[in-house]
Amino acid sequence: SKALSEIPALHEEFRKDGADIPVFLSIGPIRDDSGNIIGASKIARDITAKKRSEEYLQSLENELAHVARLSAMGQMSAAIAHELNQPLTAIANYVKASRRLLAAEIPSPAQLQTARDAMDRAAEQTIRAGTIIRSLRDFVEKRDSVRKPTDLNVIICEAVMLSGASHNGVAI
Repeated sequence: SKALSEIPALHEEFRKDGADIPVFLSIGPIRDDSGNIIGASKIARDITAKKRSEEYLQSLENELAHVARLSAMGQMSAAIAHELNQPLTAIANYVKASRRLLAAEIPSPAQLQTARDAMDRAAEQTIRAGTIIRSLRDFVEKRDSVRKPTDLNVIICEAVMLSGASHNGVAI
């Protein structure tokens, strides 16, 4: 076909020891004086160094993203300490209240129910504190960056949860 032109492609070649050699392959037509295709020209370029450079650049980008997350954590440390202090203080207060209610020789049914309710609230706050810690650990964890479509609502909800705004009576 006269429409055949140079076709670039990635192609795998192998060294004598069996190791892969990534190459960039270009194939173009060879034509005679009248324009008919009489053969093809193939040029293979070893792109091993280019691939290594791309991998190195990706590792640097991942490292930079990790450093940026750590820097953000340093800047957020006071807010994080406050955010974790809230559920921990609540847990301590609920447990102390329960102990006071149960300290009576024979607690009344109302005291027992109030103590149970306080222990339930303490358990909820324990789960909340654990969720905060897991979110922070996930945030600072060293990992490869992955670009993918994400539900923005989930990200906003996590940011609001980490900010503690909903627990401070702030409407978003």
